[in-house]
Amino acid sequence: MSFIKSGNNISGKEYILDAPAQQETFLQFIPATVKQVVNSGESVASPSNNDNESNCIVVEKNIYTEEVTLNGLDVRKYRPLFRGLIDSITKGDLVLITIVGNVGYYMGPLNVTNTPSDTTAQISGLSTTKSVSKTYPTAANFNRLTKRFKPDLDDPLEKATRITDPTSGKTILPDIHTDLIIEGRHGNSIRVGSRNKFPSVVIDNGRATNQSFESINDSSIFAMFDKGSILNHFDPADENLDGQIYSFKFSDESIENPTSYIKKTFTAPLGRGLPIDGESDSDIEETIYNYSQPFSILNSERIIINARKENMFLSARKHIHIGSGDSLTFSTSKNTIFNSTGRFDINAPEVRLGSQVDEETQPIVLGDTLVQKIVDLCDQLDQLIKNITAITVPTTQGPSGTPINAAAFSSQTSGIRKVAESIDEILSVNRTI
Repeated sequence: MSFIKSGNNISGKEYILDAPAQQETFLQFIPATVKQVVNSGESVASPSNNDNESNCIVVEKNIYTEEVTLNGLDVRKYRPLFRGLIDSITKGDLVLITIVGNVGYYMGPLNVTNTPSDTTAQISGLSTTKSVSKTYPTAANFNRLTKRFKPDLDDPLEKATRITDPTSGKTILPDIHTDLIIEGRHGNSIRVGSRNKFPSVVIDNGRATNQSFESINDSSIFAMFDKGSILNHFDPADENLDGQIYSFKFSDESIENPTSYIKKTFTAPLGRGLPIDGESDSDIEETIYNYSQPFSILNSERIIINARKENMFLSARKHIHIGSGDSLTFSTSKNTIFNSTGRFDINAPEVRLGSQVDEETQPIVLGDTLVQKIVDLCDQLDQLIKNITAITVPTTQGPSGTPINAAAFSSQTSGIRKVAESIDEILSVNRTI
């Protein structure tokens, strides 16, 4: 509480020796209960339909002392004290109100029970009257977000003494610093924090009511870490999915009996930009899931990235991996271009080009096999010509000589030889199966 001087109010002379002076106004915050909330100009508490009254409230003052008793509905609208930071407010919340320059302001809601969603708490000694919004889900009480100990991240140099928690049995530290957290009422938050000196930002939405930490399996989570792997930050010992301990993995390998997926492709040398006879990754789990340098992750049921009017650029200095447990489709109304200076491999039991309809497509041939078949055919034709030109027939004077038109076959024999010798020219330098 304090006194402030009002520049517009100057008292007159009460005595001959007095001089006019500025009046001092007593400024204090007093507790009150929210009775009406203006969420927009459409609110019934804003009869003037003024959107500029959004987040204003109407309160009932609550003061009970031996000297002062104030209790009653104040028709004045109180606006948030801070211009750019507004907390969630609902009917029944406890706040602090004050008057500055004939304008009402409030701070709060007050953190009476240290839970983000509770609106039913009462302060001892204040008014017992309570009115609650009929639209607010009072039964949905969410735990306050905490910061759990992660000794390997919080104390990487092992300067502090490691302690065993007597209740959980987990290893903890004597103390760690907390984070800057903006927390909503119903399991959503923005954490701007750090582990040791390494910063992190976690935007989380959709925690369970009894859950006090961010989980990789929350409805949606976007996190940016400067140090530590995904398994360090989302410890499988704390994670669960469908009631089972859960260790994060890509969704394309989460289906039953996956056959082709990112981890399998990345293990192979071609999947890592090496020659086909290169060395496979001997510990792909470590390579993917224990990467501990700066990284970001976005995890949700469905993710939509849409460039409404312009381009989308997806770039990586090394590899880009796209995996799907079902279908992978590319759709475009114009051109599709793949530019590569190396191999372009398609491994599939069936590849269709031009159409998906059986009647509109024909099977392609195997180039090496076709060449060999044509060479074999040329050999057979060559031998057939030799056999024809060597035909003799018995006569009364003995076997006849070679046919008189045998020379006519020589040009065909030469042509067949040329075809057989140049058949490799039909093969493309681009190989397929």
